[in-house]
Amino acid sequence: MMSLEPTITVYCGPMMASKTTHLLVDAERAKFRRDSVVIVKPKIDTRYAADSVITHMGLSIAAHSVANADELREITKNATFVAIDEAFMIRGVADVVMHNFMRGCSASVSTLDMSASCVPFEETMKLLGIATDVVKLHAVCVHCGANARFTNAKNGSQPTERDVKIGGPEVYEPVCYRHHPLLNIK
Repeated sequence: MMSLEPTITVYCGPMMASKTTHLLVDAERAKFRRDSVVIVKPKIDTRYAADSVITHMGLSIAAHSVANADELREITKNATFVAIDEAFMIRGVADVVMHNFMRGCSASVSTLDMSASCVPFEETMKLLGIATDVVKLHAVCVHCGANARFTNAKNGSQPTERDVKIGGPEVYEPVCYRHHPLLNIK
């Protein structure tokens, strides 16, 4: 069943902000509407499983792994709803989402908005530009309990967009502006 008015919803923010949880809820709602649902994750993200999207809380749903935009376009060509986890890791994702939108396919996307170096991800910026809805989420700062809007690399090395180290809570932590070493606002 194709939606009369397609949407592109982008859930963005730091790690541990429940972006993937929101994505899974949207996918379940689309299944209930009897949309043709395709759930996708980047092939390079093997943190929990190669063939599932899994939240930090353990919620899970089967997913297709894609290496690039061409694979994404092929796997979603007949979908009426696409859920894409960790979209910032898929170069060209925004172009495919827009292509699908133009043919009437809705999408929900979860993505970091910036690197641990506070550099916005290019694909995320493109997605924000075409989104019909943007939900900026925050986590809880692991140091003080304030709203965490940033991701910090625990080892002190702040990777750039081109130098992404895949990892979970063992590598990264959600922090507020006071506790991010590059912002260092007191």
